Amino acid sequence: MPVIHFVIEQLRNRARCRVESPPGTQCSESYFIAPSTTTIDSLKEEHHRLVTKIDNGEDVHDLAISLGQQLFKILMKNKLVEQLYREKLDQVISARQMGNNSATLSVWISCNSPEWQSLPWELVFDVKEKSFLSMWNYVCILRVPDHISHYQGIITPTISEYRPPLNILIVIASPASIYHLDRNGYNWFNPINTQKYVEYFEDIRNECGKDLVVCTSLVGSDATREKLEKEIAQGNHDVFYFVGHHRETTDEQTAIILEDGTEDRSGILMSAKELQELLKTSTVRIVVLTACNSFKTVTLLSKLPRLDAVIGMQMDMPMFTALEFDKAIISGLAASHSIHEYFIRGRIQIQEALRRRGDGTGDFPWRVTGWPYWAIPMIYAKNPNSQSSFCHIASGEFDIGLAENDLNLLDKQFSNIGGLPHYIKEYLNRFPHQKIRTAEFHIGRWPVTNHQYLFFLNNGPPDIERPPGFDKLADGRIHLNNLNPSAPVVGITFEEAELYCRWVGGRLPQAEEWEAAARCYEDGTRIFPWGDEFDPVLCSSIGSRTDGPESVFSRKDGKNFHAIEDLCGNVFEWTASSSPVFIGNDSYNWRLVVGGSWQSSPFLAIPAVRCPRDPEIRYRDVGFRCVL
Repeated sequence: MPVIHFVIEQLRNRARCRVESPPGTQCSESYFIAPSTTTIDSLKEEHHRLVTKIDNGEDVHDLAISLGQQLFKILMKNKLVEQLYREKLDQVISARQMGNNSATLSVWISCNSPEWQSLPWELVFDVKEKSFLSMWNYVCILRVPDHISHYQGIITPTISEYRPPLNILIVIASPASIYHLDRNGYNWFNPINTQKYVEYFEDIRNECGKDLVVCTSLVGSDATREKLEKEIAQGNHDVFYFVGHHRETTDEQTAIILEDGTEDRSGILMSAKELQELLKTSTVRIVVLTACNSFKTVTLLSKLPRLDAVIGMQMDMPMFTALEFDKAIISGLAASHSIHEYFIRGRIQIQEALRRRGDGTGDFPWRVTGWPYWAIPMIYAKNPNSQSSFCHIASGEFDIGLAENDLNLLDKQFSNIGGLPHYIKEYLNRFPHQKIRTAEFHIGRWPVTNHQYLFFLNNGPPDIERPPGFDKLADGRIHLNNLNPSAPVVGITFEEAELYCRWVGGRLPQAEEWEAAARCYEDGTRIFPWGDEFDPVLCSSIGSRTDGPESVFSRKDGKNFHAIEDLCGNVFEWTASSSPVFIGNDSYNWRLVVGGSWQSSPFLAIPAVRCPRDPEIRYRDVGFRCVL
């Protein structure tokens, strides 16, 4: 993923901007950029005018472009820097044209001065392309906390590592005292419809799957300081999600508005510093503030080293757009996609919602005047040490196939049913025991789930054929019909599995890679992921009496040394490897599947066994996992 990292440093009465070369990226040069002739005071004044116009419902198009052009010139003052930017942009566009729909240009901005931090970098306007970068669906403007950029190094950000279910603490606060009118008499800052928000979050949870997302809610009169502090202290939450109002206090600090717990529901402030202190010792790794003008609080929270991402809003946001943004964020988190992807998708959902309501009519009389559409979300993010849903396999030498001792051991284990069948021995003889060497790779911790494939169908390339159980709604969106969201997706062809892997920037594993990942231990290999003896409790096969694929999290005790799960049973998995198959006088190049399934014999769950399958058929017990 191409990354360009801009570091803006305040040096006495002037500023300099330099472009750093993040380790592990393709950016190989660093540039120092002369400071812009535009002073920070004039930029702040123009920003203030922009906010005032938005608050008054005036058209901000021209002013936003003017400010965005100045910000772009600051970053691209040096022609070599702009050339680097164009090259990276072309790389991303080319990757997208090749089918990698997750290819993203990450524009990282970090400032060591609060004055420079406060500027709306999300408004950067590309003069040549005549567009705001934040309006593209393949550019992520991401703020990087200064202490991260200077002291912890730079790696492509992704979400924090967690094991589903994703545990979300949702606080929906809208005190009855929050009420005032704009100059035309519209009640445009009404209290949030908390019940509608609760129902909407429940719909999101149902769509994602209740074993993928768990929500704890503090709503209305329950959204008090006392209950929030208690829940943070006692809970085990991955995400803190605040929906409500935000306020600047008299001492130029900022605060979220909670409730007092009474029937009157008066507003109680919790300052950004208090919230930061509360989260300091919590389990929370991601913070989302669906609260207007919350960028100062977001900036302060970003200083917490334990947080992987903090998301907030630059400007005011109507409720109907906030709902769309929240849905994209939670769905992306549940699908284990990267921060860039679900953040961009959430921003696009805001645009689409505002286009549908651009005339300001309906139950929320918001006037949308000109571009850009508000509120543009902002994000601070850093990198965790590993990818959330992928396991690293180091380069090295691995045993694949089964040695004679292994075969004898299996024969004894299955002696009560006649030992290994002849057809299994034939499969094993085709790929005999040998040592191979592989380069390092990352393999999916679980097979791709129905929810992840649903995310792909709704956000990926158009006109992909839907597997059974994926139905299209009247509005064009696809949903799951009686499918378990956390079960492996099945009923897809080899080519469709390949397309999904390319879309997320990966590929299908080779059969040798899959077997090496399944069997490798710190001190050698095992016959099965969990050891050398077959255990029907640890995998779903024909003896498990299931009537279809089960959740990929159902047999966590069957994981291997590297914590890769659901390798044996449940569903076969497509690999990139192939084998000739003879039918009559004709020869066909079929793909190899591995791992066995819920409707196959336990013998096919042996990781060394590889079975050929027709790549064009939609099998009801064949899924896949990705390799990066």
